[in-house]
Amino acid sequence: MFHHAGGGDMDDMMSMMFASGMMGGMPRRRRGKTIGLPLSVTLEDLYKGGVFTVPREKTVVVGNRMVTKSAPLKVSVVKGMEHEHQIPFRGEGDQHPELDEPGDVVVVLQLEKHSVFTRDGNDLCMTKKISLAEALCGFQFTITHLDGRVLLISSQTGEIVKPGDRKSVVGEGMPIFNPRGPAGPARKGDLIIEFEVAFPERIEAEPIDVLRRTLPTPSIESERAAGDSEECYMHPRPLDEVRKEMKDQADDDDDVPQGGGGGVRCAQQ
Repeated sequence: MFHHAGGGDMDDMMSMMFASGMMGGMPRRRRGKTIGLPLSVTLEDLYKGGVFTVPREKTVVVGNRMVTKSAPLKVSVVKGMEHEHQIPFRGEGDQHPELDEPGDVVVVLQLEKHSVFTRDGNDLCMTKKISLAEALCGFQFTITHLDGRVLLISSQTGEIVKPGDRKSVVGEGMPIFNPRGPAGPARKGDLIIEFEVAFPERIEAEPIDVLRRTLPTPSIESERAAGDSEECYMHPRPLDEVRKEMKDQADDDDDVPQGGGGGVRCAQQ
């Protein structure tokens, strides 16, 4: 290692020369901090796109003074952008006399909850409740889409829908985001409909006969002799209530010296 006559370290001197801009070195520019601003958007906004205004105040340097002024940002939301998508505005941060350049402003999209649809990537998802008759015999219903179009959804002839079934309407999901901007019609994901089937509380005898003639035969072990089994019936009340009654029954039985079993009641043959 080399040292000059004054006893200083040559490495230290070279570092100082580069830091001060000598021998081709460039001083580091002082830049302001990046500021994040939220922008609330709806699914409709992300589906259709548009230009939105974000109000804000900005500090600027006028002469030697710092002045606060209104500086709203015009934000272009492109079709298909997602929740927490970040849109940068370079150099739009606050100014300060001690800074060589202001920092950036980043607008962060905040998606609001929708009353009908949820988003899963490029797909739109929704839940539809139908009756048991519709699940067995077919259905039609309408959906108002995010752009105002009304879609008529129909089941296919002979199709049976089970609880939890998921059906797709191809091409009716979210537009697929293109960072380079629109280039012709946007490609889209799918609309996914999950079905809930509402069962009736009870069915009268006459419809049951019709159903038995129409539907596959129930699995009943009719060949077993009646004397070989005990016929039991499920209780229509909520299970918690039945359990409480059984517990109370068991507590009462504990007070009877002869004993007696509590629990599910079966019809004796």
